[in-house]
Amino acid sequence: MKRRILILFVSLLACIKLSAQTDQQLWIEYMMTHPFANVWEIEHLGSYGTNLTKSKWRSIEYNPTLSWSYTQHFDLIGSMRLQETLQTENVNTLELTPIVGARVHLTPNSKILTRVMARYEFRNIKNLDTKEWSSSGRTRVRIGALIPLNNPTMFNKDKLWYGIMDGEWFFVVDEEVKERYANRFRFRAGLGYRLTYNSRFEFIYTYQESRNKFDNNEATIDNIFRIRFRHFINKSKPSKTLGIGN
Repeated sequence: MKRRILILFVSLLACIKLSAQTDQQLWIEYMMTHPFANVWEIEHLGSYGTNLTKSKWRSIEYNPTLSWSYTQHFDLIGSMRLQETLQTENVNTLELTPIVGARVHLTPNSKILTRVMARYEFRNIKNLDTKEWSSSGRTRVRIGALIPLNNPTMFNKDKLWYGIMDGEWFFVVDEEVKERYANRFRFRAGLGYRLTYNSRFEFIYTYQESRNKFDNNEATIDNIFRIRFRHFINKSKPSKTLGIGN
């Protein structure tokens, strides 16, 4: 099974037109998930992203997310993203974005965990140079799976290897917000390792299609390499959903 999953990852990555890439990015992420009161979880996401190419771009983000497991199949989600981004050498922005959403667990008790998540973002972005605010609504829909590679389930196993795979679509309600990477689609494939319940490490490759609103709405293809440390606390009430993620 493990070998078949790895072959599938490689095959999917091979289908991506790497010759069309225009930018490469590196993201470093820390995620802390705290389950409490049986049905609640709060997740703190901190991340730093930067361009690996000559054109300058960097972003610092903090995003706390509260989720409520109504049933084993359905979660409600609320969060607030704070993000500062150097869009170009001359443009720096601050984003304050409330987010609401829901997640459906299609196979909560199966070997492979499959989920569908939909979120609506009320985006508010301030140009720190001109002091002007702009607003936009954006819907995100993600379909994905977590795949244990050396254990029958994703739970109750240390030294666990697992695969990560999902696709996410972005639907922008209006075009008022200007940004360097206006997302349209993401595909992610990665590998994770659970050392203990508390500590997990993930490396994820993300293929992203976006548009540069500062450069004639030019379409771009971005290759993002994400290194992530995940920290789970309150082992007496272990996480049932394994966090939300970005």
